[in-house]
Amino acid sequence: MRKAASIILCLALILLLSGCAGDSPQKPDSEYQDYTLEIIGLDEEVSITLAAIYAMDSSEVKFSNISSSGEESSLNIKGVWLDDILAPYGAKQTDYNGIRFFARDGYSIIVPKELLAKSKIMLFYEAEGAPLKEKHRPIRAAIDGERSMYWVGNLQGFELISEEIASILEVVLLDAAFTQLPQEDIAYYDAKYKGIKTADLIATFSPGDTVEHVFLKSVDGLEKRELSSIFLAGNLLIEGEEQPLFMSPDLPKGMYVKDLLYFTYRETAFISLDRLVRKYPDEIIAGEITLSTICDALALPESSSYQFRNIAGEEVQAPPGAAIRPEKGGYTLIAGDVRLENVISFSVAGP
Repeated sequence: MRKAASIILCLALILLLSGCAGDSPQKPDSEYQDYTLEIIGLDEEVSITLAAIYAMDSSEVKFSNISSSGEESSLNIKGVWLDDILAPYGAKQTDYNGIRFFARDGYSIIVPKELLAKSKIMLFYEAEGAPLKEKHRPIRAAIDGERSMYWVGNLQGFELISEEIASILEVVLLDAAFTQLPQEDIAYYDAKYKGIKTADLIATFSPGDTVEHVFLKSVDGLEKRELSSIFLAGNLLIEGEEQPLFMSPDLPKGMYVKDLLYFTYRETAFISLDRLVRKYPDEIIAGEITLSTICDALALPESSSYQFRNIAGEEVQAPPGAAIRPEKGGYTLIAGDVRLENVISFSVAGP
């Protein structure tokens, strides 16, 4: 009886000790003892040790992400919320117009304001109850339900972007603009397609000082803010099933933007009417694309009038009820009795 009691006591002590061990803060592996997470964009330069992150209150959640091929996968992860890291500095993720996450191997991506407002970001160090894979260690960023390109592993730090996003004042029709620029054959996987240099496009239709970032949106809803230095070094493919397709030598293929609906550079938006028609087929009436459909896609507030220009430099003013009709290999403005062939751009003319 005494022996049985001793065994029970030993088991109780083992359980007690293992419980205490579980309550102690997790410690990083020895190889990451000197790891620090950099934060750029606060009033002061900040770096946080991995041990400090492990000591914070953690959360365990099930997140999903979408691969570049469109496949969705789920992962049970453990880590800390980005807002909890920012809280001691009086900040939160929705205070910013974007956050750029950057990895130790040079990979970086900007999470746009729209995503920051929609989804909480977690920085995690465990997945499925185990340490991260070697290529993702020691910390990885995660946004639930978003593209895997936003899940930056081997995280070195992040930059908080406060710069204001310019309002759109000019709209360029990409499909028409392509015809006015030098084209070249560009290799994409095992084939070659016609394409143009993004630098030529910007120099022709939005010249001036360079901006820091470019905002891109695809037909399937992908939104991405890219460094202008990377964007201007790239190309737009204008042939193939996935055109317009943005690619850059500074980006892996998984970060190319396929089926580009539009992108904005400074105060100019470049929109593909071909992709707009595919995205909103029910909005096309008698083969015409209404101006309101274009403005809605760009989230542009309605104006009392717009100034349209064609390839020859001719201009006419039109009301918000105007429409654009694809014909003769170009686009014709239809506004009552007013017609303007080969339209290439328009701007806000009234309040």
